Amino acid sequence: MNSMQSTLQYRVKLIREMDAASLLPELRVGELITENMQELIEWEKTTHSRNGKLLDTLSKRGPTAKARLIAAMRNTMQDHLANLIEYGNEYGGSVAAPAPVSSVFRGFITTVSRLKPIEKQSERCERSFITSVATYSNAFPKSELSVREIPFVMAIKLGSYAEADVLSWPNAPGKAEYDRQAAIYERETAELMELLRVLEDGGIHLVVKPRDERIYKLVETLRKPFIGVYGPAIHLMLSLVQIKHLSQTDINAITCLVHLMCFDNVNFVIRKTAVPKPNSYLLYNAGALINSTIVMDRDRQWLRDAATTDESVVIVGQTGTVCPW
Repeated sequence: MNSMQSTLQYRVKLIREMDAASLLPELRVGELITENMQELIEWEKTTHSRNGKLLDTLSKRGPTAKARLIAAMRNTMQDHLANLIEYGNEYGGSVAAPAPVSSVFRGFITTVSRLKPIEKQSERCERSFITSVATYSNAFPKSELSVREIPFVMAIKLGSYAEADVLSWPNAPGKAEYDRQAAIYERETAELMELLRVLEDGGIHLVVKPRDERIYKLVETLRKPFIGVYGPAIHLMLSLVQIKHLSQTDINAITCLVHLMCFDNVNFVIRKTAVPKPNSYLLYNAGALINSTIVMDRDRQWLRDAATTDESVVIVGQTGTVCPW
């Protein structure tokens, strides 16, 4: 019996909840899914039909398809679905639910992963606009950490200072409290590696404006060509994301800055594809960033028009938000 047949009892849930966009690159490794198969799946008009097409395709790909689907789900943070297929419940080998796991960036990453160069199409909800296969209406990521805790965690995670030195600063937490904060931070930033994988060969121009001078001083010590402090803002600008060329120090620096999205006061332009195409961009309050190097000339006017008219790729800022810094 084809091993994928055992997933039939979960088909409805899988079709409803799978994120095929993030699974396909994982399944392309070793050509379990070929380029032609991927194109046929992506041509489907709805999320549910794409998920159904993916399951139908895998059912014809031999006895290893189920195991490789499970592995791909775990690599793309769809563990509850992987557990459902492997163990028959969403919590793994035990039927008891595990402790809550942070998914601070899950909605944001899913939105980015769904960006694809297709014919221009606008989809709207009450306060959000995006040109993509789905509308981004999730609230911005919100960290479990207090903004007052961030400078201490960042100083250590960036490698700028030794832990003992940071914990001797004024108003620093004790060792046990810092360990708690660091554990939360590790859980939250672990998701950001998925964002970097989604953005492979794409680009990101992120601007954050913290009101804590310590953050600026920490960033200025990094000496990274893709990070700069210009005026009252910190800029992270990668025109071509290639994880294999990033050191662990680089990754720590990138995730530290992207994590500051949790505290709002941010602008960004994201390009999903290596070659700029309509619908491969996601913008947030980014009218001033249209001239970013990751916005290529061929799309610049189209994006400028969108930012000016609040159409398609522009996501309207949340109203009434108080900057927490």
